[in-house]
Formats: sequence, C-alpha cells, structure tokens
Amino acid sequence: STKVIIVGAGNLGTAITNYPGFANYNIEIVGIFDNDPNKIGKRIGDLVVLPMDYLERVIKKFNVEIGVICVPKESAQEVANILVENGIKAIWNFAPTFIKVPEEVIVRNEDITSGLLSLKHMLEVKDQRIRKD
Repeated sequence: STKVIIVGAGNLGTAITNYPGFANYNIEIVGIFDNDPNKIGKRIGDLVVLPMDYLERVIKKFNVEIGVICVPKESAQEVANILVENGIKAIWNFAPTFIKVPEEVIVRNEDITSGLLSLKHMLEVKDQRIRKD
C-alpha cells in the first residue's frame, strides 16, 4: 500500500485522517504529527498524534512517500522542507500558500477558497441562464 503521513492535527488533518475511503485505493495513513502540546498524544482513529521529532522515524519505518500539509500558511514552507529532507516524494498541500520544493518532488496544492468560489461562480452563471430562458 501507499503510505501517507499528515502534518497538522487540527480539524482538516483530523478529517483527512478519519476518512475511510483511502483504504479502497490501498492508501494508508501511518502517522499524524503536530507541534501543539495540547494535540500531541490525542487519539485520531487508530493513530496517536505524534510530535514532529518522530516524523523522520515514521517516514523511514514505513517507507512513506506522500506527506499531507494541514498547517497554517506561516508554517507550510518549514513543514515542506522537513518532509523533503526526509525523503517525501509527493506533497498534498492544504495550506493557503504555495510551497517551494525541488523539481523532483510532486506537489498538489488544494485551495479550498478557490474551489468554493468556482462553485459559487458556476451557480451564478447557471442562475443567469435560467433567468434568460
């Protein structure tokens, strides 16, 4: 299976960790990390939130290839650097900022705002068409 880790144990990181659909595609979340002492040690599904110090060990132990960034934009680049330094080959970035990584690292940026704005725009266009007819 493809092993994945998540950095950021807030609402979004928790929701992604708990999402059952990944198993259907042979994707396994093997670790979730945070630097907030109030979140470290908290259970999320079958996992326990670990401090960032454990990230390297988990990546090596499970041969993790994908990292998911669910942190504020101020921390995103630092997290991306740590992931890349530890051999992560692909990053799914939910932070509302673009991250810089080496050419060989694949990044998928998810911009939640633009996704919603796009839907809003499509609705407005549809409503205008209905009014014209």
